[in-house]
Amino acid sequence: MQSQKPEDKSAKSWWGSALYFNVDPTSNFGLTLRGEYFDNKKGVLSIGSMPTSIFDVTLSPNFKVGNLTIIPELRLDAAKDDIFFDHDANPTKSTFTGILAATYHF
Repeated sequence: MQSQKPEDKSAKSWWGSALYFNVDPTSNFGLTLRGEYFDNKKGVLSIGSMPTSIFDVTLSPNFKVGNLTIIPELRLDAAKDDIFFDHDANPTKSTFTGILAATYHF
């Protein structure tokens, strides 16, 4: 949570929260599901071009091979307003992305 009070103006605040659900059915495979919510309806943060709220959900499977962990990640972001852009640069309320990460520990 963050609060700001510019001179000669009323205080504004935003907040966010996240929940993580983890399960490791085997020693070589695990799943993490993360849900997040950001409330920026008072426009404290510069998210997109307007005050809004955002919900996102991320699914991260973990594949462990020795000291290497491979983590493909899928994420859906959904906002109350059109703050994202599609592949044609048109404003939209949601976006779907994926990344691939890898970690190695010694």
